[in-house]
Amino acid sequence: MNEISDLAKITSILGIAATTYLVYENNSIFINEYELFTRKTPNSFRGFKILHLNNLYGKTFGSENYRLIEKINSLKPDIIVTTGNMLTSSLDKDFVFLELCKNLRSFYPIYYSIEGCKNLSGKKYEKYRDYLKGLVDIGVILLNNSKVSLIKKEDKLNIYGIYIEDEIKSFSFKEGFKKEKIFSKEDLVNKLGNPNRSEFNIVLANDVINFEAYVKWGSDITFSGYTRAINRYIFNNLMERKKGIFIEKDSSMILSRGLGNDFFKMRIMNRPEITLITIR
Repeated sequence: MNEISDLAKITSILGIAATTYLVYENNSIFINEYELFTRKTPNSFRGFKILHLNNLYGKTFGSENYRLIEKINSLKPDIIVTTGNMLTSSLDKDFVFLELCKNLRSFYPIYYSIEGCKNLSGKKYEKYRDYLKGLVDIGVILLNNSKVSLIKKEDKLNIYGIYIEDEIKSFSFKEGFKKEKIFSKEDLVNKLGNPNRSEFNIVLANDVINFEAYVKWGSDITFSGYTRAINRYIFNNLMERKKGIFIEKDSSMILSRGLGNDFFKMRIMNRPEITLITIR
């Protein structure tokens, strides 16, 4: 009887410990900060701070995302850029990112590389359209295979956003990892045009597999995350690039672990992350 009682206590303690760990792992925001030194950084933009948000998926960190907002404010970025899915696939939390932007837009310019939602129709399409309109109305800059140029004095920094739709395939339990579409430099030229290589070019792309194409195209910094909400800890041995900063020639890719999940709700050894890049 005592052995059963002791086993029940141990099981209870382990259950509480596991629950506490999972709550912490899924709700404690990790800040990753990098200083990036490049020969091409325009003089007027040296020390410029870019905060990267990736794959929010409607996740909230406290009431009205106050804990996420506090983290962002503590870093004092010059601009905020976003990649990946800010919405869930069902669009049931479409207001979360919109409300977050309402709280941030008065303080920071926000550049949003819109996510692929080409299969939406009916009420879902109308909801998505209203969501995008709401972002535009508060001053968020939407990038859909387009660019915006930031100008300080005589220096220019270009930000491109690429709209990938569903061209990059992902993992499914039925079929495993499908064959991804590999982009070439020419594919990127068709989507984004030819960059001015004498200027500083940033690309927002939720695309981890095509870094080489972005390098050849002329990206100085590519901001990315995983193409889908796969738990990185479980599948990271199948991915060449997992997180952090990757450098090839004079080009860098900043790969975020993201903030939320869509299908896989639990994060294991994979805390939510925001990234701050200071270009020097």
